[in-house]
Amino acid sequence: MISLSKSFESLFLERFEDVSDIIIGWLVEPTEDFDTYMELCQSMLDLERFWRQNMHQTVQYFDDFLKDIREFTGDAKKGFEEFEADSKEWDVFTTPLGNTLKQLEFRLRTYKCLMRAIGLETFTKNSYFDDAFLSRQLNVIVNISNEFLTKKRFCALEALTKSVVELTCMLVSGSTSGWQQKQIPGRV
Repeated sequence: MISLSKSFESLFLERFEDVSDIIIGWLVEPTEDFDTYMELCQSMLDLERFWRQNMHQTVQYFDDFLKDIREFTGDAKKGFEEFEADSKEWDVFTTPLGNTLKQLEFRLRTYKCLMRAIGLETFTKNSYFDDAFLSRQLNVIVNISNEFLTKKRFCALEALTKSVVELTCMLVSGSTSGWQQKQIPGRV
């Protein structure tokens, strides 16, 4: 796919919205196949110029992630109340709440990957990403930890916690270290 994008850049750009929908769709679905997941993340990074050239759609992805993250956070909060009420259950991933948390985790991972794909330079120099936009994004991400990651029985949610912390740092950081490293979200 990457070699096609280089060889036929203008044609690929015309179809990039479809390609990006497919890549994002695959990435947000929880999987245990991290090799494929990592390859897809790398593809996002390799397509940096297309994300930037199609900024309207890229911004729409961030807004869609925000909507999904809010929804899954609300669902997880409700599920957590049920989980907390059941003193016999300690493994969150054996409950319906576990699926909701996985959905949330993979949206956060994909969000991070897209942020890395477009880089800090785009965020600091593009009018789409004004202070109001970044504040909305940050508010939703921080809300995840406020809602349930601080609960005593959720200490084991390392992957989700790591994503929340990384995204928070990326959104608040004015330095280029977190954004321009372009590292794929690591295995947890």
